[in-house]
Amino acid sequence: MFRYRCADLLYLVVEDGIFAQAEIPAGWGLLIRSGEGLVVARPPVALDAAPAQRARLLESIALAGTRAVNRAAGIVLPAPDWTSSQTP
Repeated sequence: MFRYRCADLLYLVVEDGIFAQAEIPAGWGLLIRSGEGLVVARPPVALDAAPAQRARLLESIALAGTRAVNRAAGIVLPAPDWTSSQTP
């Protein structure tokens, strides 16, 4: 998620005492459960994903989902011809 800038802030939520600091991914914030609440043990790095970047990610997810549904329904579409000079 950090690599693809899926969100502006990323947090890992854990129980106290079940992790080592080295296990927390770089750039992620750390929230530790304390009773019914959460305590910020480490703030995250702000990612500031650009709107165009978010749109590309959403389009990729939609295409992957469409392909999976088509496969499950037995719909087979021809592969695009990338050697053609025509653009889709």
